[in-house]
Amino acid sequence: MKFDYEHTTNSKYGRIYLILVHVLFAVVMAAVLALVFGYFVMLLWNAVIPDLTGTHAISYCQSISLLVLARILVGGFSHHGSGHGHMKHRKARRDYEEWWQEVGKNSFENFKDYKHPKE
Repeated sequence: MKFDYEHTTNSKYGRIYLILVHVLFAVVMAAVLALVFGYFVMLLWNAVIPDLTGTHAISYCQSISLLVLARILVGGFSHHGSGHGHMKHRKARRDYEEWWQEVGKNSFENFKDYKHPKE
């Protein structure tokens, strides 16, 4: 299968198209994973719980509902952050690189060259 799309970094519509393709792919993959995970929850529930507790088996829709309920009760649906953590991490990495160039490299070389008196 050959696509006629050629990616260029300076094309406004090319960038939009690329972003839309990635978003669509992510949505499709999330839906597929949710469906597969729901199916496995249903299989595991129906294999274990009815024998242990004497309850009835659950349907596929009930297993998906069980997953949603568990997600709400345990963690909610938020990402617990604003996305600025990456910027803080990048700044911390840059600060570490500066420290390493100024102090760390010399300290490490001195540590490597140090001879313990007992040797």
